Amino acid sequence: MHTQENIEFVTNQTVILDYLREISSNNIPIEIYSTEPEATWIYKSSIQNIETKNKQIVLRQVLPSNWQEFIPPTTRIEISCRMPLGTIKFRSLLSPLDDSENSLYCRLTLPKKMSRKQLRANFRISLDRFSSRVSFKLGEETEVMGKCLDMSMGGALLQLSKNDYDIQNGQVIDPFNLLIADTLDLSSAFKVCNIEQNDRGLLLGVQFLDLKPSQTKPINAALNKIERQNITT
Repeated sequence: MHTQENIEFVTNQTVILDYLREISSNNIPIEIYSTEPEATWIYKSSIQNIETKNKQIVLRQVLPSNWQEFIPPTTRIEISCRMPLGTIKFRSLLSPLDDSENSLYCRLTLPKKMSRKQLRANFRISLDRFSSRVSFKLGEETEVMGKCLDMSMGGALLQLSKNDYDIQNGQVIDPFNLLIADTLDLSSAFKVCNIEQNDRGLLLGVQFLDLKPSQTKPINAALNKIERQNITT
């Protein structure tokens, strides 16, 4: 499967914490870089835990151990972590966890923003052979129903059953539910990127918003399953 990179900036603190906890619980290595292009040093560590009350991330020993020679506590650094579906990056400050001379643990300030460079398929996968259902509400009373025609890691093409819904380009729908039989049950938000009419109703091209790691993994697994079945049947 060919891939392309899609960079998204994340400011939702719940999503940021979910990514950090995912990195910590799976003991995924992180790399520490300078924000200055001429600096060539790289340090490595991993996340021990996240202390939300103190707004800090506790790291295990940073290696090589001479990091304090190059990274003063007031110097902003870049953190990078390669996750299964892409790379997470954010900027922070690094300092020893305590004042003891032989302290092995360090701390990062908790970021308010991170970038997510997501690897996603550069083509959408057809759901023609799969039963799907989409549902969401417009306002308090209007229940919208439809199905999903195709899907990628970043969004989907939805076929709605009517063409008289009051939906605008750029509109954010939250929440919506996408159910693909025996494959995926997704509840999330989306932004409307394109609207067209056909003889069956409205076609919506949508972009998924603020997906958590616990959601991207099932989407990736579902797309792989659908692609395999599309090829073999």
